[in-house]
Amino acid sequence: MKVWEELVSAALVGTERRPFPLERLHEVAGEGVPDIAEAEGQVLAAAAVVDGYRRAGRVPERRRAGQALAVAPPHDRPPSSATAAQLLALLLSGMVGVAGGSDALLQTWLVACAAARQRPPDGMLARLLDLGTASPRLRPAIVAAVGARGAWLGSLNPQWAWAVGAGEAKADYATATTAERVALLADLHGRDRAVARELLASTWASEPAADRLALLNALASGLDEDDEPFLEETLDDRAGSVRAAAAELLDRLPGSRRAARMADRARALVRAEGRFRRHLVLQLPEALDASARRDGITDAREKGTGLHAAWLVRIVASTPLEVWEPHLGLPPTEAVAKAATDAPELVAAWERAALAQRNERWALALLRHRPSPALVGVLSPPAARRYAEEALRGSNPPEARFFDALAVPGPWDAALSKLAVERSRAAPSASLPRISGALAARLDPSVLPVVEEWIEDTADERALRDVRALAHALSIRATIAQEFS
Repeated sequence: MKVWEELVSAALVGTERRPFPLERLHEVAGEGVPDIAEAEGQVLAAAAVVDGYRRAGRVPERRRAGQALAVAPPHDRPPSSATAAQLLALLLSGMVGVAGGSDALLQTWLVACAAARQRPPDGMLARLLDLGTASPRLRPAIVAAVGARGAWLGSLNPQWAWAVGAGEAKADYATATTAERVALLADLHGRDRAVARELLASTWASEPAADRLALLNALASGLDEDDEPFLEETLDDRAGSVRAAAAELLDRLPGSRRAARMADRARALVRAEGRFRRHLVLQLPEALDASARRDGITDAREKGTGLHAAWLVRIVASTPLEVWEPHLGLPPTEAVAKAATDAPELVAAWERAALAQRNERWALALLRHRPSPALVGVLSPPAARRYAEEALRGSNPPEARFFDALAVPGPWDAALSKLAVERSRAAPSASLPRISGALAARLDPSVLPVVEEWIEDTADERALRDVRALAHALSIRATIAQEFS
C-alpha cells in the first residue's frame, strides 16, 4: 500500500521535510476523513485510518471489469482447536525462540492440520498466504492446509497466485506478470503438469529471453519424461541462457534423446582395462562438433580444470548412470573406488549425475567414498534411515558423516531420535547451534525427556541455551501432535 509507505516516510523524515497531503488519504477512506490543519495531526490521523484498513483487509487487486467477485466456497472441514490456533498465531508472529527457527514448526503444524482434515482459522489465511509468498518451500503444506477457501482468497491477490487452482491459473495466466506466471507454473507443474505445459506454450513464442528463462526454470518442480519434447525443442532456442537451462533440465531425464546422445559420447571416452585387475582409462575429447554444442557442452570450466577435461565431465554428468555398469563391467561401488584413484574427475561427474537423476544406488556408492548432504537427499526414506543410523553410530560431531546423518529428512522414529540425541551430547559447544536446529526439525517428540536429561547434565551456558531451545521446539511439536491426534 503506497499510502502507508508515504506515511512511514513522512514520520521518519519529518513533516517539515516531507509533508503528507491529506488528499492522499481520500484514496483509501473516501470522504470520511477528519479535517485537521496541523501536519503532525494529519500524519497521526492518517496512520490511524490506514492502519485500520491494513488490519481489516484490502480491496481485491484482481477483478475483471464487469464481473462480480466469486463467493467464497463453504468450509468442508472443521476448524482446528483453540489451542492449535493460538499456537499457529504464536508461530506466525516470529517471536518463538526455538532451535532451527519457526519455519520447521510451521511446516509440522500445517502438515498435521491437513492430515487431521481440519483447517486454520479464517483470520489467519492471509498471513499464511503471505508466508507462502515469502517462503516457497512452505507452499505445498500451506495449500493443503488452507483448502478451497485459501485458493479462493489467493485468486484475489496476484502475490498469492501460487495458491489458486489450475482452472483459475489458466484464466489469469495470459494477463499476469512474469513473476506471477512463474509462481503459477512452478506450483501447477507439481500438481497438473499437462496444464502447466499448455500454459507455458501459450505465450512462449512472444516472451523475451529473460522471461523465457524464468518460465522454463519453473518446470524444475516435478519434471518428468512428458516434458522432454518441449525441452528438446528448446535446445534450439535463440537465447544461449535458455538453451543452457534446457540442457540442465534434461540432465534430470535419463530417458531423453539428449541423454542417449551423451551416452554414445561417454562410452567412447571412458573404458575399463585389465583382465584381473581392472583400472579406468579416460580419453579426453579433442573437439566439439555442432551437435555437442547444441546439447549444452560449453567451454565453461572451473578454475584449475582444463578445457578438454571440462568437456569430459559435462558429458559424463549428463550420461544416464545405468550405462556404466554394463559398459565398465563394474558395479557402482567398485567403479567409484576405481575412479577415486584412477580418474578423480569421474567421481565429480558421477556426483552431478546422481543428484540430477536422483539415482539412489549411485548415491550410496558415492557416499561411501565421501560425505555429501546433497547426496543424502537422493535416498529413499528407508535407505536414508539406514544410512543415518550407520553414520550416527560410526562418527562423532563435528565429523562430516555425522552431519550427513542430520541431513536425512524427518520426521524420525523414536529409536533413531534417541540415538541422535545420545550421539549429539558429545558435541563441542561450537557445533550445537547447527546440531540443535537440525534435530528440532527431525526428532520424535517422545525423546523430550532424554533432552531434558541433557539439560540437567549441561553446565556450559552457551551449550545450555542451545539445548533448551531444542527442548522448547520439541515441546511445541508434542503439543501440535496432541492437538491434531
